[in-house]
Amino acid sequence: MIRCVLGARWSLRIGCTLIFIVAVGLFAPSLWSQPVPLERVAAVNGEDIALADFETALQQALHQIDTPVEDLPDLKLQALKKEVLDNLIGRKLAYQECLRLGFKVDGDQIDKELERVAARFSSAAEQEDALMRAGISPTQLRDRLHTDLAIRQLIDEQVIGLVEVDDRELRSFYNTHPNLFKVPALVKASHIFIAAGPESTREERKAAVVLIRGILEQLDQGVPFSDMAIDYSQCPSSENGGDLGYFEREKMIKGFADAAFSLNPGEISDIVRTSRGYHLILVEDRQAKRKLAFDEIREQLYQNLKFEKAAPEIKAYLKSLRDVADVQIFMAL
Repeated sequence: MIRCVLGARWSLRIGCTLIFIVAVGLFAPSLWSQPVPLERVAAVNGEDIALADFETALQQALHQIDTPVEDLPDLKLQALKKEVLDNLIGRKLAYQECLRLGFKVDGDQIDKELERVAARFSSAAEQEDALMRAGISPTQLRDRLHTDLAIRQLIDEQVIGLVEVDDRELRSFYNTHPNLFKVPALVKASHIFIAAGPESTREERKAAVVLIRGILEQLDQGVPFSDMAIDYSQCPSSENGGDLGYFEREKMIKGFADAAFSLNPGEISDIVRTSRGYHLILVEDRQAKRKLAFDEIREQLYQNLKFEKAAPEIKAYLKSLRDVADVQIFMAL
């Protein structure tokens, strides 16, 4: 299925469980109702798949379907565990094949991928926190990206590169799925945030009001917004001068969104109170809702339709690797 990812730039993503690429996510210490005395869950041609890696992958799968493990029926949880393990086995087999065929990944490729990962976070501090909670060190992240890139090369060369999508197919999909190419109204804004949530005491809330008023006075006197955000904002975006990038109305808390979408570029809001605290908002740009032109999306659409057409072939290719592999499973599913 193809869906729209909304923002200043539009991208497409195909959901595919044929290759499980571990990404940064939340890590649950345990997903089992009873302790499991296993350190490994499977072995692929003599290489182990660790229980910790399986638990991390399972937690990420649960996060994607937005369902806590305790709320998932036993049969569905069992099926999900099997799918996750199969994905990890497929990933291991694919990487072993990369090594056998001599695929290489250079440092520049990994560095570019690290930049893409960093772009998903509003600040370096937010990324470091996510990695820490996931139990992933910077070295481990780099190693995982190295594996991901090698597998992509393998699948591109062995399967996807052999699939073609013509212009007629692209235009047909574009014309028959107009809602996928609609971009809502967007605002690009920065903010200064002073925390004063429900847990704050009366004294803390009073101090927050005094501080945000003082900041607004300095802004009125011409102090640059980004400087004040760096010095005073209590949001991770402060590292970037308060920059929140482009966002649609529904992605922000209501009071904040109402204020941001009422401003013109260059305008700074009055103090905005939300359940989380106090905000000052600077709107830098606005984009009206629109439909992406075919030429804007053609290349991304081509890549994703090509991948979608290749999905059965990828599955068959990974099955062929597994058919001749020595796979041992040590956990009950």
